[in-house]
Amino acid sequence: MRRVCNISSLALVMIAAAGACGAEAANKLPNTGILLSKAAHEAGRLVIVGKTPVARKRVKLDDPARSRRSGTDGRFRFSVPMTPGDCEIRLTLGKKSDLVPVSACGPIGPQGETGPAGPQGAAGPMGPPGVVTFSSKSTSGTNPNQLAASTWGFVGPVTDLTLSAGQKVHLTANKAMGSTAAGGASGLGIAPCYQSAAAGAPVVPQGGAIFGLQVAQNTRAVFGVSWVFSGLNPGAYKFGMCAIVPMPANWNSNEVGYSSILVFN
Repeated sequence: MRRVCNISSLALVMIAAAGACGAEAANKLPNTGILLSKAAHEAGRLVIVGKTPVARKRVKLDDPARSRRSGTDGRFRFSVPMTPGDCEIRLTLGKKSDLVPVSACGPIGPQGETGPAGPQGAAGPMGPPGVVTFSSKSTSGTNPNQLAASTWGFVGPVTDLTLSAGQKVHLTANKAMGSTAAGGASGLGIAPCYQSAAAGAPVVPQGGAIFGLQVAQNTRAVFGVSWVFSGLNPGAYKFGMCAIVPMPANWNSNEVGYSSILVFN
């Protein structure tokens, strides 16, 4: 006995039990002649499956931005993220269109009420403080003409500090230095420096240093440096600006210097 599938072209009901016909059933749309197999809302996507009366024809879904050209067998498929609010969608073929109902679709309901706030989480551990201590000084300190020739030594204010693990030191220092000697003074080099409090520890310049500084006779200039010292082992240190000069005696006209220190984690 043969089984007959009887499908109304006007009802446009998406046949969920298409297996009764052994294949996916199709409804012929009255205006475009499209054989529509599916128009359903599935998992947040609008799925349209059908077949055009003539192969290789462009089918438009609601607007030209959403269109598909049917294949050589006339079949086409849309799958787009969309929820039609009125559960109807318009398919256009050429100059004709049909309004198609979408199954498994309903109007968007009102937004639900906001739920209660969750419990407050536990407070995190307190972070380390930022600036640990600071210091500012103004004094003549050692002058360059008091240094040993060609040996790094501190000039101007020097600050003594005891550092803990991981602490860093920001230094800004300057000093007025000059000469009254005939021909002035030259060959001065300066740098930010530190010195461990351990017996016999050297003065250690940082960076590449600034060399070749000079002044004319009876003149004085302000020279300065800045630096962040890091990676030092815990312990006691001196910090300040240091200088080196082959002929210290000519740098014989000097004034006070200033320094500022910040110790931070």
